[in-house]
Amino acid sequence: MTKAWLRLEKSVHLTSAIFLAATLLALPMPAAAAEATPPQGAWVGSCDLDGQAAFVRLRLERGYRGLSGAALVRSLGIRTPITNVDFAADRLAFSIPLPGGPARLSGELRSGVFAGTVEHSGQEGRFELRQPAKIDVPTADSIAGDYQLDANSVAFVSRFNDGGDVMLSEGDRRFEIVPLGAGEFLSEDLRKIEFQFDAEGKAISVLVTPPGESPARAPRVHLYDQQQVTFTNGDVRLAATLALPLGPGPHPALVVVHGSGPSTRDSYRVNADLFARGGVACLYYDKRGAGESTGDWRAVDFDVLAEDVLAGVRFMQAQPRVRADKVGLWGVSQAGWIIPLAASQSNDVAFIVPVSGGAVMPAEQEVWRHRQNLLFLGVSERFIEAGRKASVMAYDWQRRNQTGRSPIPNVFADDQLNMYHDAAGVLRQVRQPVLAIFGGLDTLTPPRESAAIWADALGQRGDDDFSVRLFPQGTHGITIGEKTGSPLEIVRQRRFVPDYYPTMLAWIHHHAGGPEFAAAHEVDVADGDIPVESRGMSEVSWFGSGGVQPWLLAAALVVFTLSVLMLPLGYLLRRVRRTNDTRPIASRRSPRVTALWGLLNLGILFSLIYVLRQLVEADPHPLLAWLPTVWNLLVAATWLSLVLTAYLLRTYAAAWRSGGWSLAAKTHHALVAVAAVGWVSFVYYWDLIRPTW
Repeated sequence: MTKAWLRLEKSVHLTSAIFLAATLLALPMPAAAAEATPPQGAWVGSCDLDGQAAFVRLRLERGYRGLSGAALVRSLGIRTPITNVDFAADRLAFSIPLPGGPARLSGELRSGVFAGTVEHSGQEGRFELRQPAKIDVPTADSIAGDYQLDANSVAFVSRFNDGGDVMLSEGDRRFEIVPLGAGEFLSEDLRKIEFQFDAEGKAISVLVTPPGESPARAPRVHLYDQQQVTFTNGDVRLAATLALPLGPGPHPALVVVHGSGPSTRDSYRVNADLFARGGVACLYYDKRGAGESTGDWRAVDFDVLAEDVLAGVRFMQAQPRVRADKVGLWGVSQAGWIIPLAASQSNDVAFIVPVSGGAVMPAEQEVWRHRQNLLFLGVSERFIEAGRKASVMAYDWQRRNQTGRSPIPNVFADDQLNMYHDAAGVLRQVRQPVLAIFGGLDTLTPPRESAAIWADALGQRGDDDFSVRLFPQGTHGITIGEKTGSPLEIVRQRRFVPDYYPTMLAWIHHHAGGPEFAAAHEVDVADGDIPVESRGMSEVSWFGSGGVQPWLLAAALVVFTLSVLMLPLGYLLRRVRRTNDTRPIASRRSPRVTALWGLLNLGILFSLIYVLRQLVEADPHPLLAWLPTVWNLLVAATWLSLVLTAYLLRTYAAAWRSGGWSLAAKTHHALVAVAAVGWVSFVYYWDLIRPTW
């Protein structure tokens, strides 16, 4: 009876507690002070720096440490994190580190505008930033077109990617224009751009207002015709745009050949505009598997992509305003491998204009590109060499995967085709007129080596109907570079090299029966002296190849894991058998040291793979700034591993001579001993025994 009453009493207390808790939760709580919402996201506008107004792009983010962000000032060539952020209520202050000292911005957030004062180098100025508005693709397309700024200047407005980003091109200069409202944009040179629309919502003119000046109206002009078309290659449908110069023609024409990746025709609108305005028809399309085109570019090799190009050539030959015998190919980067391949397979191609087209095999070019990126990021030569060896191993490993000679999955390289494409061999099969263009500051393609290989291959065919041009200040896209030409570098102005398009247009018209072009056969490099800028694929020992290193990695992973697991497995086995460990202390210590050795080596192995992967990718990463420290930690861990390795080998040798081990124990310890010897060779090859000081 007493127990029943106790249980009842507990139930009553529990019910009361639940009721009280529910009542308290239902009561209105005192209102907490409203926390100010931080101004996250992108902000753009004008800021007085170094005595002049500059376009500033600011990105703010809220993390666990509070508000942070980064600022881009293109006119000063700066992208930098902001510092000393102070945010409260509707006020925000922060500093932008600049070469002449930090600029301190302090202002208020009101109605979507962040404005205030900026202090820099003892001077005080003003700034005003706004958050960009959203612009959809139809709206961006409605403003795309040419606008007559004055008698000698036309501005072309278009999307430059799959989203709503908009670019304004004027002559050889290009500016991003950022939407601030309905039809209102701000250009990177701080011009205010306001579009005026007709009743159907299509832009008919634009008001351009430079800072401190009156607006000038630029009417929309029709400089060439455009058609949305499709053509096919087998069962793949390719969506395209056909740009035709005014007049009945027939006109010489180009089919635009894609670079790498899933690019759409948006990437080539500016190029097509310049060609069409220059009297050359242009077909530019969405790459298979991108945009509105079907298929999958990842699943095909260069030969299939070349077939897509030739399908475009046949489509152009059927157009009444196009000269069927003067359809050529133009493209940048990876197109430099596909264009010669297509030209060598068809006489329908009248001429080719490859830009920054590699003449070395893609794997070699990628190794060279990684090196240029790491140099730009300030990585020392020692780690660049480690990255080179890792890249060579990765591409050799990849080739063995693709040819069925290695079953081990590649942990370093993506599954790309054609990395061993014989570029130089294909060049020797080209018989059409060629204008090959390179930029001296190219960091993606070895420019002088590639230009010389092109000149050498074309010079051997017995005619001089080719030109190889090298623009010293040109980047991979033949825009003007700053110091390095790296795509990671912030350029103060985005401009094409001034002679780039005039050279191509004059050369094309020269070969289409137009005006003579004096430089139609000009070669800017010595075809008999080929400089070697790229290196790496041939400079690898058998030990560092993709036929040895993956097996070493796999074997090490297995043995080290077993070494760690054998200790708990042995303990569990003895517990199951209910036997005591009667071995001498020295014998008991060996499995523990082996487990420690395996665990330590697994840590070294995975850390090394992570470091090498960052070096292979060669992209900005926080690890690169700490690379010497991380490497020294790996070296210290490696020396500890080598000491344990020596101890284990000595212990195993002594135990082996004394006998008493089972066959399983002998097998395991023999594997560990062999792995230890291989491990010593492995860490020596990857230079893990020498610190960075």
